[in-house]
Amino acid sequence: MTEEIAAQLHYVEKMSLSDLVGQMNDLRDEGTTKRLTIKAVEQMLLEEGLFELKFVNRMPLRKITEYGTEFGIEAETRISSKGNEYEVFYYTQEAQRGVVELLLMAEDSGK
Repeated sequence: MTEEIAAQLHYVEKMSLSDLVGQMNDLRDEGTTKRLTIKAVEQMLLEEGLFELKFVNRMPLRKITEYGTEFGIEAETRISSKGNEYEVFYYTQEAQRGVVELLLMAEDSGK
């Protein structure tokens, strides 16, 4: 993540993490900037305490922490075609900007 990319991002009311990361990757210079993965961003958010992992039937499930909610991450419950309940996470404009700030700080610290 670079300041140049951050300045070009288009923030919307609610966005999925995959859309945000996709936008960042579309704006990067392929010759000088590595592709950002959703998994790497999710791991950073987990380490920051925005999510916690819960295990249900030995399957890891991410749950938003109170800090994650204050950060601006929202969960929407859905039902799969097989009838299983799951959550989809959306990032408010505040959360989108927060993720970008965390990525910029990680870049500055050499992570």
